[in-house]
Amino acid sequence: MAYCNYTNQRLRQAQEQLGACREANEESRRALNLLIDNIPCAVATITPQYIVQDINNELARLTGVKREEACGKKCYDVFGFGEICPGCPVRGAQLTGTVCRNVKRGINRKDREIWIEQTAIPLLDSDDTVRQVVEIIYDITAKVQLEEQKNRLFIETVTALAELIDKRDSATGKHSLRVRDLAVALGREMGLAARELDELATAAILHDIGKIGIPENILNKPGRLTAEEYEIIKRHPVIGYNTLKNIHLLQNIAQHILHHHERYDGKGYPAGLQGEQIPLASRIICIADVYEALTADRVYRPRMDLKQALRVMWQEKGRMFDPVALDIFFRMLAQEDPRVGEALPEIVGQAAAGLTEDKQQ
Repeated sequence: MAYCNYTNQRLRQAQEQLGACREANEESRRALNLLIDNIPCAVATITPQYIVQDINNELARLTGVKREEACGKKCYDVFGFGEICPGCPVRGAQLTGTVCRNVKRGINRKDREIWIEQTAIPLLDSDDTVRQVVEIIYDITAKVQLEEQKNRLFIETVTALAELIDKRDSATGKHSLRVRDLAVALGREMGLAARELDELATAAILHDIGKIGIPENILNKPGRLTAEEYEIIKRHPVIGYNTLKNIHLLQNIAQHILHHHERYDGKGYPAGLQGEQIPLASRIICIADVYEALTADRVYRPRMDLKQALRVMWQEKGRMFDPVALDIFFRMLAQEDPRVGEALPEIVGQAAAGLTEDKQQ
């Protein structure tokens, strides 16, 4: 009898503890639901199997999906395209047990393009397994549009500055714009990332901004420059660098501009950098700058014909120009202009013959 009383007592205690746990869990669930319903951003709770447990009114408003349409279904069936979304933060939170974030663009049910920032927060059991994930979603469309507007304004300002530079130098016309187009095309062929291409484009279009500090009588001199005048012209990369270096958005670009007259063999200016010490963007701009200058009319000389310009540049391979970048540049030109493809074998052959003769002598 005593044993039965003891067993019943333990059973009652276990039942009371279980009831307390259930009440605590129920209280926690109610508190979580209350928080989700009143938080001023879009929220969903999702199971490790990607089943939507609940969404709040803000998420329903943002997506156009009603709560009864979402609950009990796979999140990617309701809000996606029938499969786990690329960069899904819910998946990341489940796999790592840590907070994960993602930014993506999509179209809601109102057929409006929106940008959202997703933050997935895993809720863990006592054994550190993920019980559910709370996903918080912010509509950042206005922020993205403002950033795009700022970028457009920046590009328009940079372009206006480039045109101002070119107008001061009557010989160059649209030189900066053409250098930009050539440099970006080469950078793309070399596999630069989107951000690097944006920096390259800005640096290329502003590469001669330092000429603002050069007297116009030197810039537009029809004859050969004196040694003193040439030293003055050589100041323009440093002037450009000093003009831009204190602007936060342009600090990397200022470095690219500073070094666009360095030579691969270390005999350039202003720092005498050599090889890969020279920023890649500067090496690319150097190639685009020289090619554009050789193939355009200048006040002190007419433009070179295509074959002559290619020959001059090939002779500077490994001296003025990065040899790998120059090879890619020539291949790019050959794809766009059959004349380049026809001229290159002859130019390369002549260069090789000349090198052989030099060694024999």
